[in-house]
Amino acid sequence: MSSTRARDLRGVVGSFDAMFNRRALSLKIVQAHGDYLWTVKENEKGFYQDIEVLFQPHRKLAGTSAPPMDFRRSSTVEKGHGRLDKRSIIVSSLLADYSDWPELAQVAHRWSGKVPMPWG
Repeated sequence: MSSTRARDLRGVVGSFDAMFNRRALSLKIVQAHGDYLWTVKENEKGFYQDIEVLFQPHRKLAGTSAPPMDFRRSSTVEKGHGRLDKRSIIVSSLLADYSDWPELAQVAHRWSGKVPMPWG
């Protein structure tokens, strides 16, 4: 994405899979006034682990308070082709304050899968 230097990317969201998950490219996109959306996998170990921990269920320990949560959730269930498909997403901005990703605003965890049909 070397062409981002010459372009104004206002209103543009670059969406990439984990193969292109790079901080330098994120910085170029932000410098060109664009936004980015990455798929994060184990290839970015520290960041992946931070996201994994964030979305794990919280286990309250005696004498501690629950951590702050800003999760927003959405789910859909669709019926078709003899099955139910469920898609869910949880979004949080809690990592934005300490992550070293350029201009990170939110992280999300999404899930999709088949739901057993109640009649068969």
